Amino acid sequence: MLAACNAPVGKDCRAPYVRWPKNVAHALGLAVVISGSTHDAGKHARIQAAVAVAIAEINSAGSGVQFRLVPEGQAKMVLHIVTRDEMRAYVKSSSSSSSREDSAAVGYSTIWWNSHNWISNAEIRISDEILDRDIQSVVLEEIFQGLGFLTDIRGKDYAGRSILSETSNATVTIGGQDQMLLFRHYPD
Repeated sequence: MLAACNAPVGKDCRAPYVRWPKNVAHALGLAVVISGSTHDAGKHARIQAAVAVAIAEINSAGSGVQFRLVPEGQAKMVLHIVTRDEMRAYVKSSSSSSSREDSAAVGYSTIWWNSHNWISNAEIRISDEILDRDIQSVVLEEIFQGLGFLTDIRGKDYAGRSILSETSNATVTIGGQDQMLLFRHYPD
């Protein structure tokens, strides 16, 4: 439950347990938007390719979540490719309790939910200064966290094994504990 509601082992949740409504999760629209300030077309293409791979990874995990790429106006989750300055400004201005604080972030997720803890919208920011070797992992992590898993996990047991590892960008698949988390949060 740590990743879903920030509950330490054997303790109660410290954040709300939020998720997408089942009817939305079964056809969750995701759009990719490129900021007008970013100019690295090659980086944009690599990030967009990573989005396609991340969607395929989550869709094939067997849970009740199925993403589809849609135009921005139809999306419940929007991934913005932004400059470092735009990322810093967004992180600094974000006052949502669901946002993670990181002034050097290359990826950042924010979700909004209603009084019944149903997620209504999610926004993701990916900096165009992200290192190529980190793109696939960070994109998958941020999309995964947009499903309601906003707590990063620390510890050597998670590095290289969990997409939610705070200390590693080595994971590029949904398996093991991440897959179980997805199943429990979104049963088919």
